[in-house]
Amino acid sequence: MQKGLKDYLERKCAFFCRFYFLSNDDLLEILSETKEIRKVRAHLCKVFEGVTDLDFQPDDTLWGVISP
Repeated sequence: MQKGLKDYLERKCAFFCRFYFLSNDDLLEILSETKEIRKVRAHLCKVFEGVTDLDFQPDDTLWGVISP
């Protein structure tokens, strides 16, 4: 079980290298919430330097990126 999970996370990190900066727990949370983009916002600062939040329209369309 653990080897399968480790292999799965490695494939995801190889696809998007910035995932290497996350813990396995953070990465699993992001991957499990891909349909609910607003829940992923908490991890942005760990993945993208200079991004603190996202601005959404009511229909969940991304409207902007907020940086310090």
